[in-house]
Amino acid sequence: MLIVDDSPSARTMLSAIITSFGWTAVTAGNASEALTTLDESARAKLAFDAVLIDWRMPGMDGWELAARIRSHSSAAPMVLMVTAHGRDALAERLESERGMLNGFLTKPVTPCMLREAIVAAQAGHVMTTEAQAPPLRLQRLSGLHVLVIDDNAMNLQVARELLLHEGAEVSVANGGALGLSMALEAEPVFDAVLLDIQMPEMDGYACAMRMRSSMRLRSTPIIAMTANVMARERDACMAAGMDAHMGKPIDIDMMVDLLQTHCQASLAQGAVSETTDSTPPAPEHCMVSTSRHSSTSLRLFPARGQPYAVSQPGGDIFH
Repeated sequence: MLIVDDSPSARTMLSAIITSFGWTAVTAGNASEALTTLDESARAKLAFDAVLIDWRMPGMDGWELAARIRSHSSAAPMVLMVTAHGRDALAERLESERGMLNGFLTKPVTPCMLREAIVAAQAGHVMTTEAQAPPLRLQRLSGLHVLVIDDNAMNLQVARELLLHEGAEVSVANGGALGLSMALEAEPVFDAVLLDIQMPEMDGYACAMRMRSSMRLRSTPIIAMTANVMARERDACMAAGMDAHMGKPIDIDMMVDLLQTHCQASLAQGAVSETTDSTPPAPEHCMVSTSRHSSTSLRLFPARGQPYAVSQPGGDIFH
């Protein structure tokens, strides 16, 4: 799949989600780069199954890029990502323009949203064998109960879905004070805590130190999450009693590696439980709005389920 977005953080997050499904992600930072990538893949006879395009980009925007791609080939399904207020603007586009698209997503894009949108967009189209559907695979965090603490609802939503996709049970707290209270009162104790550093009122450092002052949380793995990956920030996290540090946007494999390293006993117990029940978990409900490609119109499907967090128009995820 080709991701076209001028935001590095958005490209990183979408790539992490796509690769977690077992699919291959290729990124482009602008429309011109995307066209070059598509031309090269066509010459190599390695067509993309989907192209995810950011609506608003400098220079050539998503609509113009969609038209350019469609003028060369109609084989590759496309999903156009837009902001919440951009969804209303979609109806203002010409019917011929809307007909170019297979569907759209609103930011922040979560794993559940992306998977359902791709599945809907691919209906009626032939996919390569490798991208038919994400294969059932071992959930690497099965058996863990993780607490995620962050003051940003988008961050909580995306982290929650990434962890759920890996088989973890997830609780979330909006802010340090609430997170501390949940950690102190949880029965049994959480297997690990993912803790944002930059939060108002009670930041991650204060929250971690308060946790470590409690006898029951002395050995609970605490992993810091922050956009600042400088050595002095890592040192400050360690001094506050945290066990590890990872940057934002989240790298799913790094997160899994850290949790596996610090939660070996809980994961071993989860692996034993998994052998007695191999039934895959039911998919998470999510808010998703998609369409099926049509030569005459773009038919919009209603949202399914309930949104986990309030949607924030525009912007990148995990700032």
